[in-house]
Amino acid sequence: MELVFFVFWVSSIVLAGGIASSKNRFAFGWMLLAVALGPMAMLAVGLMPSWIPKRQAGEAECPLCFGLVDSRATVCRHCRRGLAREATGPALVTRLQR
Repeated sequence: MELVFFVFWVSSIVLAGGIASSKNRFAFGWMLLAVALGPMAMLAVGLMPSWIPKRQAGEAECPLCFGLVDSRATVCRHCRRGLAREATGPALVTRLQR
C-alpha cells in the first residue's frame, strides 16, 4: 500500500512538471510545489492558463527562434542569427503594385 502511495506521489510530481512546461510555466518550481502538495499542485497547474510573455513597445519576434528582440536589432540576441527586415509602408505598397 505504501508503494502505491509513493508511486502515485512521484508520478504527480513528474506530471505537474510536464504540465507546467507545456503551459510555459516554471516546471522545476511546480515540481517542488508538487513534492509538498502532490496531486493538488498537479491539479492547480492543470487549471491555469498558458503563460505567454507580452510584447513591449518596440519589440519584435525573431522568425527563427521566436525570442523577443528589439525591433531595430539586426542580430537576434537569443540565437545570434541575422534578422531580415521586411518592407513596410510605402515600400511594400510599391512592391505589391509592380
